[in-house]
Amino acid sequence: MSETKLKRPERLRGFAATLGNRLKLVKDIDEFKEYSKDISVKLLLNPLDGKYAALITIDKGTLNIEGIRNDDPSNLKKKKLGWNGKMAMKLQLFLQLAAGMISQNKLLKMVATGKIKVRGLIYFVILQKLFSFLPDSEEPKPKYLENRTKPFIAARLFFFSGILHIIIGILALGLLTVPITAFIFAFFVIWLSIWFTRLVKINVIDETEILISITTITILNSLNYLIFLLNGDTEGRFYLNILIYIVLCLNMVNFLIFFNTKSKLNNMDTDEKLNYFSIILIRGLGMNLCFGFLDYLRPPDPHYLVVVICIIFGIFNIIYGNKLISKGDKRNQIKALTTVCLSLIYMLLIFFFILKELTPIFFIFLFSLVVFIRFYYIIKKF
Repeated sequence: MSETKLKRPERLRGFAATLGNRLKLVKDIDEFKEYSKDISVKLLLNPLDGKYAALITIDKGTLNIEGIRNDDPSNLKKKKLGWNGKMAMKLQLFLQLAAGMISQNKLLKMVATGKIKVRGLIYFVILQKLFSFLPDSEEPKPKYLENRTKPFIAARLFFFSGILHIIIGILALGLLTVPITAFIFAFFVIWLSIWFTRLVKINVIDETEILISITTITILNSLNYLIFLLNGDTEGRFYLNILIYIVLCLNMVNFLIFFNTKSKLNNMDTDEKLNYFSIILIRGLGMNLCFGFLDYLRPPDPHYLVVVICIIFGIFNIIYGNKLISKGDKRNQIKALTTVCLSLIYMLLIFFFILKELTPIFFIFLFSLVVFIRFYYIIKKF
């Protein structure tokens, strides 16, 4: 009778052993199991000055680490190991990353400067989340969604709207601003929807600015298309108008899902929701001022100075919209409010003295709304 011998697990060596000892505490943490219950991913970490690479496998709530000799490049091939992301850097940098000493921004800078070589950067947000589960980590515990059905739906609807932008651009050929705008939005919407889908799959949508960016694009696109309809820029083309209305409806659905997702992840109360909504509007209005200057260049009386000032105000709105997200102290709150108030006054001047059309009225209404919310938020919170 033959005797079957149980294969003993191979002992981890070198960097893989160091990483394994560090992460073994995570395996039995309930928060980690809950976070990773729907995630299946493999990450290869290769220290350039070490003898062993580490292959981290996360599979629906489980965590496993393997040590792999890295002296033969064929050992680390994607076809052989099936990794989703690969990172190579000096051993000391890996140890700093494991100790939580490298922030996400610092990591991105190192990638940009070539100190860290990465394939599949998106997956390494998961790695930082892993380290944040450690009991001695100073990093805040990761935020994630237990139910990602709605974000998945929004990602697909957003991608579909990107396809519609292409069709709108084709149907609008021969018009002045509509086709250019539609094709630009098509590129950004399709690209962001693919990026967002990947982030939703690995449940790291709050670790980047993707939600803020995608919500801003939704608002910006809606503003542009509404202005086209109000000004009659589509020249009454029936099918073109129908598609624009469909995109506006999709934008409304997506905006509600994106906004609700962000507010849930950040546990926002009513005041914080109003604050976030006004920031999205500030950024969207700023971008619109920067890129909507063609309205003021129409013959026979183009207004070049108006265009320059619009772009300046647009840039300042974008800057302070971003600062309100990263540094919401009182000083930046007041600077942002001042910028919005000046933008509102400028739009009033344009309407009364230069362009008595619906576009300035539209901006006046939205800037007035933002001014009201910013005043309310500053009085309530500061």
